[in-house]
Amino acid sequence: MCVKGAVAAVLIFVLIMPHLVIIYSVLGTEEPGWSHQVREIPVPPRPEGGRVIVVDQSGRGDFRSIGEAVAAAKPGDRVLVNPGVYKESVTVSSKPWLEIVGVDRDSVILDGENRLGNGIYVVFSPHVTVANLTVRNYLGNGIFYVNSDYFRVEGVRAENNRVYGINFLASEKGVVSRVIAYGSGDSGIYVGEVSEQCDCVVEYSEAFNNTLGYSGTRANGVTIRYSHFHDNGIGIAPNTLLPNLRLFLTGRWPLMLWASNNVIEHNLIENNNNRNLRAAGFAASYGIPVGVGIAMIGSHSNVVRNNTIRGHEKWGIAEWYFLVPPASNVYLRNSFAGNGMDYWSDGWGFFRCSGGESATGDVPPPCDLPAPLRLTVPNPLRDLQLLLTVEVPGAAVTWPFLVSALSAALAGGIGYAGMGRKGSSGKLRLRRLLSSLIDLLLVGDLFLLFAAALMVFGFGLTDFSSVTDGIVSFSLLLLPLAYTIVLVAWFAYGLVTESVFGRTLGKWATGLRVSFEGRRPPFLRVLLRNLFRTVDLLLFGALGLLVLLVTGRTVADIVSGVRVERG
Repeated sequence: MCVKGAVAAVLIFVLIMPHLVIIYSVLGTEEPGWSHQVREIPVPPRPEGGRVIVVDQSGRGDFRSIGEAVAAAKPGDRVLVNPGVYKESVTVSSKPWLEIVGVDRDSVILDGENRLGNGIYVVFSPHVTVANLTVRNYLGNGIFYVNSDYFRVEGVRAENNRVYGINFLASEKGVVSRVIAYGSGDSGIYVGEVSEQCDCVVEYSEAFNNTLGYSGTRANGVTIRYSHFHDNGIGIAPNTLLPNLRLFLTGRWPLMLWASNNVIEHNLIENNNNRNLRAAGFAASYGIPVGVGIAMIGSHSNVVRNNTIRGHEKWGIAEWYFLVPPASNVYLRNSFAGNGMDYWSDGWGFFRCSGGESATGDVPPPCDLPAPLRLTVPNPLRDLQLLLTVEVPGAAVTWPFLVSALSAALAGGIGYAGMGRKGSSGKLRLRRLLSSLIDLLLVGDLFLLFAAALMVFGFGLTDFSSVTDGIVSFSLLLLPLAYTIVLVAWFAYGLVTESVFGRTLGKWATGLRVSFEGRRPPFLRVLLRNLFRTVDLLLFGALGLLVLLVTGRTVADIVSGVRVERG
């Protein structure tokens, strides 16, 4: 008995280690620096009599660099920038009502030379305007606002910035107008991480040759209108991605958890099929299905109307579960042409509706139908289809290697499970609980191996932190698909081991076996038993545990007539 107990303990220790590594990695991840900067910033009244500070590289102004001018400026001043190429990063900190205005977008250029972080960084500074200039070749963001409400960015070109062209983080009540953003590894225009309704507008702008034309992570109340999104990987993507897990699990996440209540109207969204990009930021961590006009990624209660959506190799509009279902989206009077499918859904788009348009694919039901008749049925196979279309632009995808790695892991686990020996005595229910724990840990390890292989060979991630973050994100954000994969693995593992060896690894370690009328059960009995083992695993195993504690048998035992006994 002592030997068996030691074996079970060692198995549990070994099998639980990958899960503990993931948990430690997530909880040990440093909080993002900007999260400490999310706080209520008072908005003072506009000062009277602001100065005009002239920046001129030739010396004919007040300063030769924009950074020096901003450092000397006071709230209410305007920094007027004359033509030139300014190789610098500019920080505006706690200076409300400041304007940085170039005399001409084409001749006033901030250049990061692919070595500087951000072009213009605005923090704790409401009512800051940036206008009429170009920001290019920065390693982070061309323009980056953090916790700075009432922003205005107008007439700006953001060119070939590594992550985001123009990024508004935890900043609300602003306007982006007549902007051109291209060559960004993540989004050309990004509005995200708001604490309440953003009340933001993106208008008369153009975004192309970005991984995502527009992205809005957990952004609410953004209006995107009269703009042109073309030749990106995805055109427009309101999304609910995972917040920082350390802050989220400790109850200190300060912002919204989902994206909702956005309006997308009167835009031209076309030919977003671009793979000739090098993804960065979240687009590199999660991957995207290239060839989508509008992607509602766990984003709900949006209105999409009067847009022209055409020329996408996959889907004109697609919506899928991502942490939360994309419920109650409304699509009205959109025009479609030349898309692989005009509408696509994984079935989680509850209560969505459409009207006044001709479209193909998973067209939402008419909006005049009662809400209960617009309830859809989730389809995990659609989530699998989505997963197989996800790619990281600029990274290699080697699916055969991924499948081979998963097959080898399953074969190794099943082979080890067949090394049986006689069991020890003990209370049957306790043994069954320990047996189930070992089996669940093993199946969980197989899932983690699959997810890790997906991150490395599917998405091209290499460093440990990115891989573990990707595993957690995949598991939680695509929870229905991840749960389905675990159920299938649980069924296959139990079917093979119990039909071939008469026991799983957990049963071998705890001295148990399956039997029918005193002998190894026939295959059809084992098949029936393992089909209903997936029922026992519903509600994350709570159903099977409850039935076992009450009756001494599981749902699978009762339905199949197979018994689990010592042996």
